[in-house]
This record gives sequence, structure tokens and C-alpha cells, in this order.
Amino acid sequence: MRKRSPKKLHRKDVQELGLRLRFEFPIAISTDQRNQLLEDFVTQAIEANGLAFGGGGTGSVWDGFVTLDAPSGSVTEAHREKLIHWLETNPRVLNYEVGPLVDSLARVNRGRARLSSAARAPCRGQGD
Repeated sequence: MRKRSPKKLHRKDVQELGLRLRFEFPIAISTDQRNQLLEDFVTQAIEANGLAFGGGGTGSVWDGFVTLDAPSGSVTEAHREKLIHWLETNPRVLNYEVGPLVDSLARVNRGRARLSSAARAPCRGQGD
């Protein structure tokens, strides 16, 4: 019988960390401006740092989960700080929340990762 990978078995000793990210931009911006902001976010904050973003948005709020763009590995505190810096220095971002690093391999509940209680106390920016 073939052994399963510890990652596939969701063993606690195997973790790949990621984080929840949410940001808001002005509702009154044009479609072209919104598309440019989202393109900049993906290319400058996510792809430039070797990350992947799963999520989306409605209206002026985007929300999702950030992981390392690799078959395995974790988002680091340095990645988290780079994301916060991009959000803080972008004048088109009104508010943002960046959660703490959490286990992205944790069992899922209806397709959504359960966040720890620490994830409910995210880093908040600008509009506080």
C-alpha cells in the first residue's frame, strides 16, 4: 500500500502559512481606474513577491487569501510586511486589513479556511 504524503493527510507537523487580506478603494473611481488598481495590486504586491491571491470582490472591496505561488512553502512575515507597505503607500487604497499568518492547509469548512482567533485581530490601516 502506498503511503500518503503528510501534507495530504493534513498532519499538524506540516504547515504552509498564508494570510487573509482585504482592501477597499473609492467606489466613485472609473472602471479603467479600478482595473488599473487591481492590475497594479496583482503585479506589484502579489506576483512581484512570488505570491498568489485567491479571492475577489464586489463594489469597492476586495477580499481573499494570500499563499506562496509555489507547490509548497509558506508566506513569511517579510511577505506580510511588503503587502502592508504596498497597501499603506498606495493612495488609491482607502482601508485595508492584513491578517496574521495562519495554516493554509487547515481543514476547510464549506470551501473556506477556518481562521484562528488571532486572525480576527488583523492589522488595520489608514481609515482606523
